[in-house]
Amino acid sequence: MMSNQSVSSHNNTLRVGILGVSNAARRALRVINRAGLLLVAVGADDVVEAEKFVNAFLEDTIERQTEHTAAQQQKLGGLPVSEASQEDEKVKACTYEELVVCHEVDVVYVTVPLEERDSWVRRCIRQRKHILTSIPAAPSGDVLQKWMELATVQRLFLTDDAVLMQGTRMGRLWEMFSGPGNNTVGPLRAIRVCCSCGCNDHCARAQFNTCDDEDSQFGVLGNWGWMAVAAVLHGMRYAMPSSVLGRALRRDESKGNCVTQFSGELLFTDAGPQEVTAYIYVADAASSSGGVGAAEQSLTAYGTTGSVTLHDFIIPVSDEDGSVHLTVASHDAVQGKQLYRIVRHEKELRVNEPVTFAELPWRRLRDALSPNPHAGASRLASRFLADTEEATECMRRSWSIQVVIDAMLEATTNSTKITKKDEERGRGEDGNTTKKA
Repeated sequence: MMSNQSVSSHNNTLRVGILGVSNAARRALRVINRAGLLLVAVGADDVVEAEKFVNAFLEDTIERQTEHTAAQQQKLGGLPVSEASQEDEKVKACTYEELVVCHEVDVVYVTVPLEERDSWVRRCIRQRKHILTSIPAAPSGDVLQKWMELATVQRLFLTDDAVLMQGTRMGRLWEMFSGPGNNTVGPLRAIRVCCSCGCNDHCARAQFNTCDDEDSQFGVLGNWGWMAVAAVLHGMRYAMPSSVLGRALRRDESKGNCVTQFSGELLFTDAGPQEVTAYIYVADAASSSGGVGAAEQSLTAYGTTGSVTLHDFIIPVSDEDGSVHLTVASHDAVQGKQLYRIVRHEKELRVNEPVTFAELPWRRLRDALSPNPHAGASRLASRFLADTEEATECMRRSWSIQVVIDAMLEATTNSTKITKKDEERGRGEDGNTTKKA
């Protein structure tokens, strides 16, 4: 049964329920209310599990609020902080089923394992719930397509949180290649993304929105790979690549033989006047190198006369003033006494990110939905409606990422088969490697 902790009524506030007690859920707990939404419920396999999860969150919140209140009082010279900032909303603990049918929930954040998602997402749609999923969004593009068709009929919003994570600095990067006033590096020709997970807190936070399917079919493509493809497609305005290549450089047999190290390319031939190639390397360095590895999340876009690099493109490391920076490099040909030589000029471009990366998807979700004036006509009518054009575009973006990831995964399967076949050809009947005559 649902825990009897009550939640106050907020008529014009989006009320969020989290389906699942994953790491993605744990990290979302801390930012939903800060982003202007209201967390009202957490659903688990049973109420006891949900209550433990909620209680752990409340204890953590109290500690954080105490530290924050003390800091604020110090800034205000010992004056008391307003009561509103200390308000502690109660969160309901319930089962999956109870959360889905709860009339106090407008949006469901789906973080359950992939193999369970199809059933629960369809139930949420039948109950007129808007849906945000952790990544990877769905088991496949075909499944996601079915969800989109069902959600569109009900004017429901459905996407994954990676679609809503592209901040100001990412937009500024792509502007360098689009506008004549900003373009100092020439037309876009190539993109290189490198993401590897090391053993530090900053790297762990970079995977804040992934589900806990460590042994799922996607492996590293379901977290680092998903974010890398989302960034690339954002720059390509979600044009689909004409070719997808991929290689599984390393797999983890202890986790269902999932991919832990991946390298691949995307070729875009119809996204502009020139072809663009994206090179993607993603790795769970902690598992692929014995628990030791350097963390990196860099994206470099190359033009004909220079490049722009965005460091820590998933989780920004901001300066003291809250700004982040892009590294812009340009190349000029200078006539020497005998030969031309290339001179590299490099500068740092500062960009202010007004919203933290963790809050960004929730703020955009909040802004994408508007109150439904006819919500009272039916108990199942959603209190909020999605703008049809915006909802359709977000669904299309999520589907585009999913389809590219599916293609990458399929490419790794083919490359693995070829590698094994070549290895077998190089062995004799006794299993030993053949030698040259």
